[in-house]
Amino acid sequence: MTSTKNVRDHAIDELRGILPAWNTSRDSHVKLLSLSENAVYLVENTILSQPFIVRVHRSGYNTKSEIESELIWLKALGDETKVKLSVPIPGQCGAFIQRLPNGDSAVAFEFVRGRHPASEKDILGTLNYLGATAGQFHQHARDWERPPGFVRKIWNFPRCLGDAAIWGNWREAPSLSKKNIMDLEPVVRVLETHLETFGCGPDRFGLIHGDMKLANVLISKDGFHVIDFDDCGYCWFLYDYGCAMTGLDVGSAAKTRTQAWVSGYRRMADLSKEDEEMLPTFSLLRRFMTMAWAGSHTDSPNASGEFGAQYSMETLVIAEEYLNEHSC
Repeated sequence: MTSTKNVRDHAIDELRGILPAWNTSRDSHVKLLSLSENAVYLVENTILSQPFIVRVHRSGYNTKSEIESELIWLKALGDETKVKLSVPIPGQCGAFIQRLPNGDSAVAFEFVRGRHPASEKDILGTLNYLGATAGQFHQHARDWERPPGFVRKIWNFPRCLGDAAIWGNWREAPSLSKKNIMDLEPVVRVLETHLETFGCGPDRFGLIHGDMKLANVLISKDGFHVIDFDDCGYCWFLYDYGCAMTGLDVGSAAKTRTQAWVSGYRRMADLSKEDEEMLPTFSLLRRFMTMAWAGSHTDSPNASGEFGAQYSMETLVIAEEYLNEHSC
């Protein structure tokens, strides 16, 4: 049986093979930073003054056209908003997408020297910033004219938690028993009903970041930077709230955290009372989708760690509270 280490070493060797596409030596130091939906590497070369990041896309997730569209929107946001974003680096030939020998796509980005939010003060400040950023992105998405050929995934209910769920079946989440699944089934039905009632009109459903959580924010000397647009697509705008609250919707601080996001959002865009009442629905939708992701991405350390058994058990408690408050 091939060890995970051998698989990762082989992946690094393949990446080294295409480093000359970015005018970088194959002998550069390559370090795996994270393995989630994609593999993210830090590339350091003593000849170059600045390291850079390479994101290697998971085979079968985003097509070349979808990756190109992500980069098009990322550039538009960089040009037309004040949000600091990850900046893609073209290869020597001018193309942003490079191919590994195994056929996987790779994109390089400028390295941002920063840190992730850690303290509660950091978390509240970042959530406020993410709310304001979501407001800016949503306004941009409503007004922006897509170029011909622009294509990103549609995250409607069937593709979130239904039969066509992109991230897999939530019932396969870590440590869920048959009884747990039976207890959660009516909650999913209530979620579906509320989302159907809320609707998918252009004022509520459009192009979003789709993974704007704390792990995708870096705090540097010049402020906040938003990274990783790999999951951007068409979904409910308020799903970005659910993403921001990933892992933060438990405990006594949850309400204060929500208000931090809401106050940030309202600085940049309207948020009606009806919208605000839907926030728990989008937070729980995100939880179920994250459980589905963990069940289908067992090769990622996050699937057994941050989103492992404890996350599933927390969801049972939150789901019961939600059902009691929203079933009528």
